[in-house]
Amino acid sequence: MLNRLASSLLVASLTLMICGCGGGADDAPAVAPVKGKVLRKGEPLPFASITFEPVEAEDGKRSPSSAMTNEQGEYELTFNRDLMGATLGKHTVRIVKDGATDENGAPNPDAVVVPVKYNTKSELEADVPAAGLTDKNFDLDF
Repeated sequence: MLNRLASSLLVASLTLMICGCGGGADDAPAVAPVKGKVLRKGEPLPFASITFEPVEAEDGKRSPSSAMTNEQGEYELTFNRDLMGATLGKHTVRIVKDGATDENGAPNPDAVVVPVKYNTKSELEADVPAAGLTDKNFDLDF
């Protein structure tokens, strides 16, 4: 009886290892690389969050991709911990930089707060083709 149980468990374990448990890369939608710069009046906008939110998705999954700009305003989107890029198709782009207060909660006189027309009520869009976007820049006019 014990040998039969051990054999069954071994077969079940091997089957799971061969077939996989789901949730892997096969379940992910098609993504393409997206990178570029976020500028403010032609100058880099450092340490801003940029998010590409799919407008529609064939598989019903509307998972966004995001990144943080570096000191030069450059970004490269990440879909999840295993995939770089964004899903294919049309996206609403949201850019946020909240520096209204310093680390102590005091008002920051040098703060740059991105207007709502670039985030919560974004007017920005991008279409991600299968080849990706390697130079998708946004120059904000505030």
